[in-house]
Amino acid sequence: MALTKDEIKEFKKKEKEAEGCTSFSIIASGLSYAGDKEWAKNVYKKAEENADGFYDFRNLADSIFNDLGDEEWSRTLYMKAEEIVDNNFAGLADSIFEHLGDKEWARNLYKKAEEKADDFDDLRGLAESVFNNLDDVEWSRTLYKRADNQAESYDDLRDLAESSCEILGDKELARNLYNKTGKEAQSFRDFLDLAESSCEILGDKELARNFYKKAEEKVDGDDEKYHLASSMNDYLRDSEDDE
Repeated sequence: MALTKDEIKEFKKKEKEAEGCTSFSIIASGLSYAGDKEWAKNVYKKAEENADGFYDFRNLADSIFNDLGDEEWSRTLYMKAEEIVDNNFAGLADSIFEHLGDKEWARNLYKKAEEKADDFDDLRGLAESVFNNLDDVEWSRTLYKRADNQAESYDDLRDLAESSCEILGDKELARNLYNKTGKEAQSFRDFLDLAESSCEILGDKELARNFYKKAEEKVDGDDEKYHLASSMNDYLRDSEDDE
């Protein structure tokens, strides 16, 4: 559908006032959505001329692929982003895989990301990406184990246990992480959340019962008693009925 006179006037005004890569990119995306791909392409060229830094080039490549479907132009921009990337190799790899489907390029970038990864969040995110995008189970498991070594809190360990089960499907690793998380749990809420997660994500009601017992030891007041009873009824009822 052709742009109306008012839309043309408004886009021209925005284009004239635009400053910087992001501003031009937003206008180009709006033009593409409105149906004027050729005008959008010209404005994206201005965005590229104003690009400065890794995120400008990476985000511009994403947008050009999504709005114009121009794989060659996007690839060129991803290459420019790679030349100046500082630490976000994993984010660049995610984009390249998602938009270009280039597994080999993504794999090489994930390797560079692994070399630089030194904290829990980086390693867990990398483990998830390697599994989801490359289907590399062993590499992902290795990264999960490295993330385990960097985990510093109850929340870190619980997130890792859930992720290793949901993403990797490794119930043995997840069960070990749940048990390790239980050693860091301190409050009623901690143990209750672990019990529910053990049922819902791991499917291990026996482990959940252990956490429920520990939650019961931490109960303080009628509200917590009610929440405990309600949770146990919701998550353990079926297995108890079977018995």
